[in-house]
Order: sequence, then structure tokens, then C-alpha cells
Amino acid sequence: MPEANEEIARAALEAVLRGDWNRLTTIFDERAVVHPDRSWPEQFISGRDAVIDWAKDLHAMLLREGSEVQIEEVHDLGARVLFRLRLPVRGTRSGVEGDMTWSQITTLRDGRIMLVEFYLDHQQALTALGLI
Repeated sequence: MPEANEEIARAALEAVLRGDWNRLTTIFDERAVVHPDRSWPEQFISGRDAVIDWAKDLHAMLLREGSEVQIEEVHDLGARVLFRLRLPVRGTRSGVEGDMTWSQITTLRDGRIMLVEFYLDHQQALTALGLI
């Protein structure tokens, strides 16, 4: 069911962007794990409730009114889905504008998300998947 897995992974991403935390409880397995990029202070978030709390914090920190995350690439690999994402950002104090880009690998089992891995370096994500 690769197509269904991509749809589920996309629904989770859209739920985070909308702040629809109730929807995430239906998509993530109760034992879900998130591995942020290795540059992130936290390296391991475990359990659906902790994952959703972490997503809430990211949402509050990164998404401003009118912010729109752009999906640049999607690779459906069956049980795993790779997204390449871009978020236009502007410094609160400096006003400097730029783009934040990252890749995320979403791993599903039995229609639920079990693992989400984040990479600021797209090549690292491709390597993790064995694509390069």
C-alpha cells in the first residue's frame, strides 16, 4: 500500500501545519519516535504524546501567520516516505529573510507512523535511505 502510506504521511504533515493535534493522535502509533537532525538539542522523542508536544513546540516556533511550507520533493518508498521541504522565514528582530530547508523520512507500519527522521542535509537523508 505505498500510495496509502504517502497519503498518511502527507496527512500528518498537513495536520502539523494546521495545528490539528487531534488528527495526529489518529495517525501516529502510540510508540512513535522522532529523531531530529543531529544538530538539534533533543535527539530522541519517544511516544505519541511526546511527539505531538514536540510538534506543537515546532509549530509555535517556526510557523507564523501566513507561513506556508512548500513540498519540493516526495519519494514514496513503500513503508518509508521522503519529503524535501522548504519554509520561507524572516528574523523576528532582524527582518532578514531566507529559506529553511529540511528533509524528513516518515516510516509507517500498519497504517500508522512509527518513526520520523529529520535531516537538514538532504544528502544525509538520501544516504540513510540507501539512495546514494
